This record gives sequence, C-alpha cells and structure tokens, in this order.
Amino acid sequence: NASSCASDDITLLPAPPPDPSSFTATVDHSTQITLSWNSGGGTTDKFQVAYQAGSTAPADCESGTVVSHTTIGSSTSAAITVAAATDYAFRVCARDTYGQFSSGVTTTATTGWYQEAYLKASNSESNDLFGYSTAISGDTIVVGAYGEDSTQTTITNGTTSAGNGAISSGAAYVFKRTGNAWTQEAYLKASNSESSDFFGCSTAISGDTIVVGAYREASTQTTITNGTTSAGNGADQSGAAYVFRRAETNSTPAVTSVTPNTGGTSGMNAIIFGSGFRKDATVTIGGTACTSTTVQGPNEIICTLPSKSAGAQAIVVTNPGGSASNSNISVTY
Repeated sequence: NASSCASDDITLLPAPPPDPSSFTATVDHSTQITLSWNSGGGTTDKFQVAYQAGSTAPADCESGTVVSHTTIGSSTSAAITVAAATDYAFRVCARDTYGQFSSGVTTTATTGWYQEAYLKASNSESNDLFGYSTAISGDTIVVGAYGEDSTQTTITNGTTSAGNGAISSGAAYVFKRTGNAWTQEAYLKASNSESSDFFGCSTAISGDTIVVGAYREASTQTTITNGTTSAGNGADQSGAAYVFRRAETNSTPAVTSVTPNTGGTSGMNAIIFGSGFRKDATVTIGGTACTSTTVQGPNEIICTLPSKSAGAQAIVVTNPGGSASNSNISVTY
C-alpha cells in the first residue's frame, strides 16, 4: 500500500525589522517626557514603546507600560505622561507588517532635579561677586554682581566686555531660556553708576519687570525719576533702586514646530516653538482655543490640547492686537 502526506503552505517570515536609532528622551516639564528616534528603515512599518519606573528598561516592547503601535503608528516621536520626581527607562521597537518586533533600543530620563545650566557673566573677572543676588520669573533669570567694576552707564541688550574704571559700581545680568538653552539677554547698569554703589546687591523680577538695589548709592535726590537719572553725591550710602522693563515688540508670531506632533489627545500638553510670542498670546488648535495657555517666553508656549476629532489640526498663535501666525504647523490627534 502507498501513502502520501499533504502539507499546508508554509510562509517563511523575513527577519525582524532593524532597530531604531538615535533614541532620546527630553523632559518637557515635571510630568511629560517626549521621546524621539530615527527609523532603521528596512521592513519597519510602525513603532511601539514600553517603559517603567527605575533605571532598567522593560525586556521587550510588550512588557511594562506599553504605548501601542496603533497609537504611535509610523511617527518617530511620542509624548509620555509620567509622574513627577521619578526615574524612567524606555524601550522603543520597530514593528513590521507581520507583527514582528525588533529587539529595541533603550534610554532613560528623570523628572526629578538635574542641573540644566551653569551661568557666568560675559565679562566675568575676579571679585565681581556674580551670583550674590538672584531672582527668577518663568524663563528669565536676573543675577546681581555688586563687585563688578565697569564704567558703563547704559544697558546692553546682549553680552558685554566693559572695562574696569569704577570699582564695585556693580552690575546685573539677565539670562533667558529658549527651549532648554540659556543665553545672556542683557547687561544692566545704573544710569548714574559710580564706584562703591554696590548695584546688584539685591535683585527681583516679575514677568518683564526687574528691580535692582544699590544700597550704597549716594545721591541727594528725594523724588522718583520716571526714566534715567544722573543725580549727584551728597548723601553717602542713602541708596537707590532701579526699575527695568523689557519692551515687547509688535512682531508677527511664527510657529516652527510642536512637540509632540502626533498622538494628540484632549488634556495633553503640547510645547509650541517659534518666535515673536507675546505674553498675552492666544493659541487655537484646529480653530478651538487651548484649554490653557502658558507663554513661557517669546519662543515657547505650553498648550493644553482641547478636544478635537482625529486628524491633523492646525496651530495658530495670535498676539494681542490681532497679528496671527502661519497655520502650516499642525498636531495630529
């Protein structure tokens, strides 16, 4: 007797897709981390992320807390809502059309404290006592250096390298954060600066207004001057305070990017980057106002996303006075 064996067709699967590369985690604020990566190409169709608290990433992209490939799709970024003051480890894997995952690559981030910047005066010298006083408001820091010695009596918007002809006249430095980078925005001097005034011994800031104290200033003036002044020296150590105001320009806002740009959901925070944002600017997402808007500075706005239907929703920033931004940057829900 003869017998035969019939077999079903067998599909040979290709190798799993290549891993993503350049995997990074950026802490947007205390409860949001944005992940980004580059596709490895090949048979990659979508991506999936897995994460957990601690310093060790999940063993694969189906363990821990999973952000599914159905949510991320082919995007190369994802915004993750996390707990404050916690270490996290992440793994991102590529997925092909057969449902196979790559091994994945890992990175870590913490929403706790870390050193973001190291600030120095642009004309730093011995005995300037830079840092004797500090104050912060939003993305602006003012630092006093009451031992600084330059003879300058004007404001420099930017950095400076003044000489040393007025011992301990003092100075204050304004630093501005754009994204995660700090730069010196201004160098403040008293309009009647002289030796031993100790300008910068105290500093305060609220929004766009800075106050700098000079407790050894010696003028005899007993009235307020709205503007600059150059009073004489007849009252030793009578002291003075100087008020500085940042002038807003009437520039047209421009939106250049948003993080995240996909996976938007109602209540998620999106970070909008660009230029020309004024402090009372408003933001709409697909024509609907953000649930809340925080203007971090002229280059950054935090928008709590409103409820919108699926798809790309245009971002428009409007400054007081009606000037509106471009509308070609969108966030996809």
